[in-house]
Amino acid sequence: MGELLKSMVQRYLFWISYDGGKFRGGAKSSSGFGATDFLENIINYSLPKETANSVKLHISSRTDVGVHASRNAILVQVPLQVEFNEREKIMHLQKWNDLINKFYPTSMKILDFHSVSNGFCPRRNISYRRYKYRLCIAKSEEIWERIRIKPSLFVFAEKNYAWFLPQSFDIKKCEEVLIISLFHGTHNMASFMKYPRRQELNEEEPMCTMKNMYLQISLGNSEFIENNDDFDFYDIMIISRSFLRQQIRRMLQVIATYSCNNISQNSIEWLLRNPHPRNFIEMKLISAPPQGLFLDDVVYDERMFLNPIPYHYVPP
Repeated sequence: MGELLKSMVQRYLFWISYDGGKFRGGAKSSSGFGATDFLENIINYSLPKETANSVKLHISSRTDVGVHASRNAILVQVPLQVEFNEREKIMHLQKWNDLINKFYPTSMKILDFHSVSNGFCPRRNISYRRYKYRLCIAKSEEIWERIRIKPSLFVFAEKNYAWFLPQSFDIKKCEEVLIISLFHGTHNMASFMKYPRRQELNEEEPMCTMKNMYLQISLGNSEFIENNDDFDFYDIMIISRSFLRQQIRRMLQVIATYSCNNISQNSIEWLLRNPHPRNFIEMKLISAPPQGLFLDDVVYDERMFLNPIPYHYVPP
């Protein structure tokens, strides 16, 4: 019966970007204001009345409130009688993006779409996810104090898209902790996960949260100003097949705290050797702010789109 129902729908993979500050997360939200909720509304609005409200969406990578996406993937299922002809792709993209700009300007853009197999799963057939975290570092104490009292136009422009840090952030220490590869390779990242049930944090049972990662730092830039005398920009790239909730933001908090000389390298190593969510809390650490984090890309082996291995069942 399930296979019969699946054969009664058309399935497409949509590629989208969105401003995380304008949605209650990337997935559907209980408030109805998630990025997926909005895209579902846009597609339903564009369909004939007899097929409206029949669209089903499954997002590839959930993002928290405030986290942006440069390129995320969403599986879109529509009734069999609805077809998004890929030969008319430009027309479809123009129609949907015009609706987005009409109802919620600058919030989202549909970048592309293509058909996928009935057995393709946007989460389980993934190869890896690539995130980028943007840092904006004040060049002097005087600049840091000045923008705290009276933010400049540049700070207004970037405040929702980067993490501003004081001049005490030592980029050499940041490079050091990345170069010595504390986070590279496979680790149990339980100390860096947001645990949903705080009352159970005292459980001693080991948590299976092994993740294989790669991190790299590079010079960044701002689209608002080319030559900035007040700030330095850096991008930290994090690659893995999957992540725990808030894992990247907690890792970035630890890296930034170390780079500001507020914790030691031994403390980071201890968190990795003693994986449990309570350790992060007991060290009185908080997650790095969401606005500096971008889902840069979701990468698949393109053969999975039409011939997925394994072949998954995604409810229609």
